[in-house]
Amino acid sequence: MAAVPAVIAVGLAFALIAKATTWPVSLTQFTAISGALVLIVLALVFAFWAYACYTLQYVVDGSGLTIAWGTLKHFIPMDRIEGLSLGRGEDRPALRGLNWPGLHVGRGQVGGEEVLFYSTHRSPEEIIYMRTPAATYAVSPQDPPRFIAEVERFKRSAQAGGRESVQRDGVGGHPIWADRVAQWLALAAVLVNLALWGYVFAIYPDLSPQITIEFPPLGEVT
Repeated sequence: MAAVPAVIAVGLAFALIAKATTWPVSLTQFTAISGALVLIVLALVFAFWAYACYTLQYVVDGSGLTIAWGTLKHFIPMDRIEGLSLGRGEDRPALRGLNWPGLHVGRGQVGGEEVLFYSTHRSPEEIIYMRTPAATYAVSPQDPPRFIAEVERFKRSAQAGGRESVQRDGVGGHPIWADRVAQWLALAAVLVNLALWGYVFAIYPDLSPQITIEFPPLGEVT
């Protein structure tokens, strides 16, 4: 679903750039190019969400459960899983994050309890809530009864001492995503550069097409 807005945004961006390149250098042209850049950024965001949705998976083995979503991986050791329960039709999760039909990723509230959602459910009955001492996770495997049975089977032979962890790969592991100051500084740098380019585009039509250069009389140059 997220791939459709990404394709639309890219198409609009290239159409806007193609049109803007036929205009003279001016503030209007700068505005059009800036709008195209915003559309490209939105396309990248939607493309990442589409990729993350495509890669969403739950891997269960003897060591624990791994929830993979995009560049993010949550690992929950089997001995840390305290219980599993199926969602109920009367549940109405209030989610903060991606909350689209068939894609729910973020933090939500269910029955007054905070829950981490990594789910593609379309109805509350498709959700499995997994409780650990650190958090409660909401997942939506294709076969919930089999998923619960596999987790319970591995739990019986699980060894104690595991720790929950979060792993970020590639760009998702860059320290800037956890540094609010760096994020604000990067945003400020982008805005200052855009303002500078906007000023140049705005005054360009009023600049003289000729440059006057005065040379000193011959013989006075030392």
